[in-house]
Amino acid sequence: MFYSRIRIFSSFHFSRMLHGIATIFHPFKSRNGGSPLDSAGLEENVNKAPLVNSDTSQETAVLEKLELCSEEYNIPELDTVDRIEAIKQLCEKLKTHPGMLDYKKFCAEVLKRENLKSTAIGNFLAIPHARSESVNQIVLAVGKSSKALNFEIHNGSPINYIVLIGTPMDQVKGYLKLLARIVRMFKNNSDRETLLDSKTSTDIAAIFRAHINVETT
Repeated sequence: MFYSRIRIFSSFHFSRMLHGIATIFHPFKSRNGGSPLDSAGLEENVNKAPLVNSDTSQETAVLEKLELCSEEYNIPELDTVDRIEAIKQLCEKLKTHPGMLDYKKFCAEVLKRENLKSTAIGNFLAIPHARSESVNQIVLAVGKSSKALNFEIHNGSPINYIVLIGTPMDQVKGYLKLLARIVRMFKNNSDRETLLDSKTSTDIAAIFRAHINVETT
């Protein structure tokens, strides 16, 4: 396969990736002022969040019905290796999303966050994001590049996938569940190879839907 260099992701590397995510996503604060994404808390979320829905909370129920993985919001081959330009392309994909209230503000927030610290988390994945009043539901766009994007290499892994996420201010729990499922998907060797070998928006959407269990009716 094209990505024959993929290595088994050890528990040590996974723990380091979780710590990296905790650092990247520090703007998501809990009610008591701490971060729900410290390394221990995130590891618990990743380990406990099911691949299919078992949470009956209203926020998670909303997550299950969102059109997060429609083909129209995916780019199966980005035409740039520059991370900022790639993120801009994904922001543009979300411009007409029904959950987008203020596209320009959202894009500015995502890029501001990216310029503070790279959102590469390793295992071929980066997750640029914004917790924002510019969206009224969780929105997601996915971009793939057959060439390594110019994110900082994390734990020896190049970055070939970008998952852009926008989250309303009051939907941290649903966001954490979504993040856990995405991280699990890229942790799994077989799923990761399938994603890296995917050629079309339909392929990408099908894989994501199977793992985050969303409806796209």
